[in-house]
Amino acid sequence: MKLVFLCFILFLVDFSTCCRDITNEKGFHLSTKTRYQLPQIENTYNEYLKKNCKLIHINYIGRHGTRNPSVTETLSLSSLGQSFKNQEGNIYKEYKWILDFIAPKNESAGILLPVGKYELFEIGKRIKSRFKNFFNPFSSEFYQVFSTKVPRAFESASFLINGLFNGSFVEDNGGLVFTNDQENLLRFFDSCSKFLGYLESGENVIEMNLWKSYSYPPIAKRISLLIGLNETMSIKVLDKLFSACVNEASINNNYNDWCSLFTKEDIVNWEYAQDLKQFWTRSYGNQLNYKMASLLFQEIIKDLENSIKGGQDSFSARIRLAHAETLLPIISILGLYKDTYNLYANLTSSQINSRKFKTSNISPYAANLALYLFKCDGTIKISVEHNEVPVLIPGCKGKLCDFFLFKNLFNNALSFVWDAYCYETYKH
Repeated sequence: MKLVFLCFILFLVDFSTCCRDITNEKGFHLSTKTRYQLPQIENTYNEYLKKNCKLIHINYIGRHGTRNPSVTETLSLSSLGQSFKNQEGNIYKEYKWILDFIAPKNESAGILLPVGKYELFEIGKRIKSRFKNFFNPFSSEFYQVFSTKVPRAFESASFLINGLFNGSFVEDNGGLVFTNDQENLLRFFDSCSKFLGYLESGENVIEMNLWKSYSYPPIAKRISLLIGLNETMSIKVLDKLFSACVNEASINNNYNDWCSLFTKEDIVNWEYAQDLKQFWTRSYGNQLNYKMASLLFQEIIKDLENSIKGGQDSFSARIRLAHAETLLPIISILGLYKDTYNLYANLTSSQINSRKFKTSNISPYAANLALYLFKCDGTIKISVEHNEVPVLIPGCKGKLCDFFLFKNLFNNALSFVWDAYCYETYKH
């Protein structure tokens, strides 16, 4: 049997029923490759209406939907079968399929998959259904949509628009999406020199590598014995196995091949390795990781203030589609999912298991953050939703928060100066 990633099977089936829900408990622990799940939406809008609140602005920032493996992952996976060629005679018959593995092709690397398009379309439909009277026929005079130039982000924005305004799943709505001049705002992680210096230092992966050195060898030994190897596979090869499992699970909802080699505990170990990486690269591990997102945060606040003032610079909604690397720093600026301790490789099991910072929940495919601005009996209130569920912002007195109190919580981010900060040289 030849194993391939069946990336395009969804073209032949009903989008509403195929491959959307996670069918195996391992699938809830795939870090940033976890599929977006239908939220348990609280009916807070009706409560706000009872308080004489009128929605005046939506500011949405989201991640693209489920995609194919990246170019880097594809190149790594392309050598997976070859990693076992010198053990070909030892591998047990029921695992010979490992040798025939065919990785995804480079030309399809990173593309938005049909299930990813559907994720964004459904999010748009749900938002529209909650705020029925807010969305009129699309006009760039009232609604603006931005994305990075990466095709999967651009397409995700297009399908979100379809859900919000058209109500029909069509392939091309890209003419309504602006991509110019968004790189510093939405891909700041590629343009902040100080942050790039931090990545080059390797400090961001120290804890992840320590965790792998503790937890991976027993997994490698068990799987090596399971499939018939006469020597234990390396951590590097085990990483490729994890990658193959995680991608086949997120893309095809398939847990019967590579993922069958792993227990749920193995996947949870891998998940924590990813969380350590994201914590120290995109979040609370270093203030630099999220300070550089302050420029985007300033734009969001400016949008909200313009909507309060009214006039030509105000819009009913500003929508931005980008990446996990964009969303996690903004969530960190807001102080969400922050533990009372930093994440380290040597934390106790209790600390690891009870942590708030879990990227499988925070930044799955199609993850989103939406800020809803209301006018309530002459006062301005804001509600922040993460993955369509209202969240309490640390420092606010409730999930419907006074806007000016909310704004004053973030004076540091609002006084951030990009040139003065990002053009500094990173010092160890």
